[in-house]
Amino acid sequence: MQKFIQNIKDSAAELKNVRVLCTVAMLMALSAVLNMVSTINIGQFIHIGLAWIPIVLIDAMFGPLTGALSAAALDIINYCIRPDGAFFPGFTIGAMLSAFIYGLFLYRKQIGIVRCFAAHGVVTVVNNLILNTLWLSILYGQAFKALLIPRLVKNLITWPIYSIMLFAIITAMEKTKAAALSKAGHYPKAS
Repeated sequence: MQKFIQNIKDSAAELKNVRVLCTVAMLMALSAVLNMVSTINIGQFIHIGLAWIPIVLIDAMFGPLTGALSAAALDIINYCIRPDGAFFPGFTIGAMLSAFIYGLFLYRKQIGIVRCFAAHGVVTVVNNLILNTLWLSILYGQAFKALLIPRLVKNLITWPIYSIMLFAIITAMEKTKAAALSKAGHYPKAS
């Protein structure tokens, strides 16, 4: 429990660093752009988006609290840029919770394929299946159970895809030392 609280405190401390705030802002901007242009459609119901990747990078580099606040701000920004129906704060809460969960799994941890599958699995169950289905049920007045079955099938198909993407991206980020450079301020000098 003490390690959990320390991770939250460390993540909150990240918000005091200007370099971190600039990196977070750039990743949020990248996510907003990806939200508008990048979706891979597999059939009629399965859509693989890429806008979540920058937020997960924020979670991995700067922790659960920074990630959750960024996700909330980005959800509102995305709605302002491209409104899709009425604004519903439940989806903002879900985005915050997803970012917080990813931060708990990825911040200052050794990243492996199992950890990526577990992180995305928890997000899938808690946010995608339970909360988002509840929000859709409230919004559209449909039965929770009627919405859950097709969403379950979709998420069972996309869970391994997103988990492998997450592992590949985090591994690439670690190999390039991008996270360490953005935090330490040791950017390579131009030649």
